[in-house]
Amino acid sequence: MAVVNEEINAIVKKHKAIINCENSLPLASRKIFNILLFLVKDRFGKDIEHHVSENDVIELLKKTDRDITSARVNFKKLASTVIEYNILNSERDHLNGVGTMLAPAVINTTKKTWCFSFPPNIVQWVQDPSSFVFLDIKIQERFSSKYSQALWEICIGSLENQLESYFSVTLDECRILMCGKDNHQTYKDFKRRVVSVAVNEINEKSLLHVELYKELKEGRKVSELVFYVKKLEVAEDLFISDDNLLIKMIEEFGITANIAKKLTLEFDEDVIRRNLDYTEQQYRKALKNKRDQEFNLGAYATSAIIKNYAPKSPKLITKVIEEKTKKIEEKINVIELEKKDRENSANLIKTSFGKLDKSLQNILKEEFERKGMRGPVKKIFEGEGWSSRIYNNFYIFITSQIEQGRKGQGYDEIKKFRYDG
Repeated sequence: MAVVNEEINAIVKKHKAIINCENSLPLASRKIFNILLFLVKDRFGKDIEHHVSENDVIELLKKTDRDITSARVNFKKLASTVIEYNILNSERDHLNGVGTMLAPAVINTTKKTWCFSFPPNIVQWVQDPSSFVFLDIKIQERFSSKYSQALWEICIGSLENQLESYFSVTLDECRILMCGKDNHQTYKDFKRRVVSVAVNEINEKSLLHVELYKELKEGRKVSELVFYVKKLEVAEDLFISDDNLLIKMIEEFGITANIAKKLTLEFDEDVIRRNLDYTEQQYRKALKNKRDQEFNLGAYATSAIIKNYAPKSPKLITKVIEEKTKKIEEKINVIELEKKDRENSANLIKTSFGKLDKSLQNILKEEFERKGMRGPVKKIFEGEGWSSRIYNNFYIFITSQIEQGRKGQGYDEIKKFRYDG
């Protein structure tokens, strides 16, 4: 039985078929499944039945869904919910099927242990080293939307060993992967209520930067979405900072690292400290009145700083605030410029590709068919051949390869055309 402590590297490996399952599960159930995989990772494939401490699961859930009764209900859902799964971004055959996440799932309320087994297909998948990706369950604690959890897992899967990637998914598959097959919202509402919510929360609370890069259309209707994903390695500095105030915000008050960093850039230190003290006072009152389970410390502290709940008015230094505001604006401008550069680069690639010899064009197209054509794109190609939609994905692939420093026949000539005109 695993014992949770601060030294554990909370990384779990998860097969892409599980990541790309129909998202009919509640957010808590999806998080619990990842935690169970993590807790039994040393015995996975060796034991048929697993036993974990209920306290270990609750501890890893942290401040999200810590109610034990709710956690038990969501654990049982893993055994009672039939899910559909498929694999995007796979060079193998496209898999489709149905199954349950656990079989069975039993709770011993006396010993406070959870007993469960994984179905044979899941055991086989997770043991396959060529088809799994790594998820940090400390990151998933931060998500409050099941849409964010689903898209985050898919984005991690699309990266594989790269720092950035593009991946495409049909609109119908995107609805299923993020909401379940009963989602019938108009595309406008789906984009606003689901995709945008997930993208914003992932960008705010994880080490990824995600964009809805392009909407591909059939006639006037959107039929396919292309996402851009980048791993923000620099964000890891947030977790090794020696700034005492930043550490206090993250470790004592549970504010996520990215938000804590933004708050220190935007607000004066005195404002932050006074509102952290005020938050602590309110939390003590909640403890006294036995309402601490309803008190979200991290969320309250964040709101207190932003809205200045503390009684005393802050003494702001105008110059300091202006400098911090300028820094934030500069960062936003850099992101916008990078996005424009990628769009311009894709257009240049299209023009440069047309200038290549036919033999070099064929070399690059064959490589795309062999390495870059995956999931929905592969299905479109099998039905349409080299249609305009396939070419759009092809140019995105070439752009990504060149940005990663790819050289060789075809790539060298394209780079020459780009810079020499």
